[in-house]
Amino acid sequence: MSMRNVYEILNEFKNTADRNTKINLLRHYAQTDPVLKDVLFGAFHPFMNFVIKDLPKYKTPDCPPGMAYSHMSHAISKSYLFIENHPRAPAGLTMARRIQLLQQLLESLEEKEAEVYGNMLLKDLKVEGLTKEIVDEAFPGIFA
Repeated sequence: MSMRNVYEILNEFKNTADRNTKINLLRHYAQTDPVLKDVLFGAFHPFMNFVIKDLPKYKTPDCPPGMAYSHMSHAISKSYLFIENHPRAPAGLTMARRIQLLQQLLESLEEKEAEVYGNMLLKDLKVEGLTKEIVDEAFPGIFA
């Protein structure tokens, strides 16, 4: 099985009618790519506070799917830069610098992956039917 982008998984989720099938779909893809679970955690964990309230303007990369400079796994590994009071964030990291780093990160991702990442930071993945309750049911204890 080939790796799927997070946006592809979220589209499949959106187009699946049955709640149990949706939950099993999330579990299945999280086994093959833990980035999905990281995105869901970031979007729905109530204590995950991102300092980003609006996304900066950024250029969408002009590349075919799968050929972006970077991947969601790299973007997720940099999320600490955008979390309020994260201990790994460099001392003195200004909001202006965070915005600049976010802009660069978004520009390095495939267009639809950048949208997912930005929506995660804004705490709204914009996927109908995808709720904190479904994520908690698919991954018991994820928010503990």
